[in-house]
Amino acid sequence: MAAKADRRLVSAHLRAAVDALPAPQRAIAGYHYGWLDSEGRPARSDGGKMLRPALALMSGRAVGARAEDVVPAAVAVELVHGFSLLHDDVMDGDRVRHHRTAANRCGSACAAA
Repeated sequence: MAAKADRRLVSAHLRAAVDALPAPQRAIAGYHYGWLDSEGRPARSDGGKMLRPALALMSGRAVGARAEDVVPAAVAVELVHGFSLLHDDVMDGDRVRHHRTAANRCGSACAAA
């Protein structure tokens, strides 16, 4: 199924982008995406719906682009969306996001927040 292949493709590039961040930001993003627990240990997560990257890939295909050529834009869209959620939590003082401690309030993995 193309949707599963697209998700794997975007997920791999999203992880690579997050892995390239400095350690404190990498920990916060890893926690936000559910890849790390609040102590920085690997956690199991499906990574969310990935709706925005899927829409970016579909938009690219609609104008004749290959998925591989659109992936950087799809990853950028997901990273900006993730940042907007983190920023919202900080500005609003939120303590919880999706039944987990918000990244701005999590343990040692996110102390930089």
